[in-house]
Amino acid sequence: MESDPLPTGRHGLTPEEVREDQRRRLLSATALCMADKGYAATSVADVIKRAGVSRKTFYEIFADKADAFSAAYEVGVASLMKDVSAAIEPDGSWHDRLVWGLTALAESVARSPAFATICIMEVWAAGDAARRRHFEVVAGFRTFLDELAEEVSEPLFSGIVGALSTMLYHEIEEGRLEHLTEIVPDMVAVVAPPLEAIRARTNAQD
Repeated sequence: MESDPLPTGRHGLTPEEVREDQRRRLLSATALCMADKGYAATSVADVIKRAGVSRKTFYEIFADKADAFSAAYEVGVASLMKDVSAAIEPDGSWHDRLVWGLTALAESVARSPAFATICIMEVWAAGDAARRRHFEVVAGFRTFLDELAEEVSEPLFSGIVGALSTMLYHEIEEGRLEHLTEIVPDMVAVVAPPLEAIRARTNAQD
């Protein structure tokens, strides 16, 4: 979604509201530009033009392009995690919760394609700090898997996350975001068998 410029003249907004609106528009513009052109090819000039703010305003809010990316990434991640968490009913079976979580993930990515694109694709081009933060975020999904099947090992966790990320990456790259929920059964087929094996092994030991 494009950013609308602030009205000129007497608009009735407080300075804090103006600055928050400017920040919101810069975050949206950062995600849109980097989803369109990629992190490396996007310049601050691209972002401020799309956001409709001055270069001076940009640098009052963000230190540089990397800082703007980092802030936009956090917005995208927070939205994804909120959507997944809200979709999982605690009283469902472990398989139901898995389906609900992966469906919510696919729907969230499709609903916010620009932010999802920078979280899944462009983060790898955004430098070491961005990649380290990405690994921290990904590690947070271990809690979700551990709730479905106890003691998910590090290699298995990495394999599951890698497979899901690759599937989402491919669909985004091919421009199939509007139909992303169609791959949910395939995502479930990747995740469910190893979790079921862990659950069976754990039950056998009890």
